[in-house]
Amino acid sequence: MAILDIMEFSDVVINIHRVVSTIFTVTAIVLLVRSARGWRLKKPYLKQDRNLSAFLLGLLYVQLVAGLLLYFVLDSQRGGAASMTEATRAMSMRFWALEHFIIMMFALLLSQLGWIFISKSKLDRNKHKNTLFYFGTSILLIIITTSIGLILR
Repeated sequence: MAILDIMEFSDVVINIHRVVSTIFTVTAIVLLVRSARGWRLKKPYLKQDRNLSAFLLGLLYVQLVAGLLLYFVLDSQRGGAASMTEATRAMSMRFWALEHFIIMMFALLLSQLGWIFISKSKLDRNKHKNTLFYFGTSILLIIITTSIGLILR
């Protein structure tokens, strides 16, 4: 692949990452509102709630693949940092290469654990509570981390 092709491909991956982030944000808001209402008002945990949680988790995995493509494949081809020492010199570069990746992996892990606990829970109220706690914590981490990254740019 020529350098120009890689740059065009990276633009496509970045745009996919952005579009999925937007869909994730809207889905996350809907999920958190439904979970909070369901938990507080003791509403039944519907198939729609389960599908929304599964969709959000799927979006996180799409983001992981896009992020890994950008991190490992594309940046090395586009002239990214030659070594980890060089990458840690620039605060912004280090943030996106290290802290962002680690925190996003933790957020994905929290969401996956939440999905497991939701699936194992018998009571609807516990399913809503687990959704709210695990996905809510994960979403909060993602919002905070992305905001810090945008400030450092």
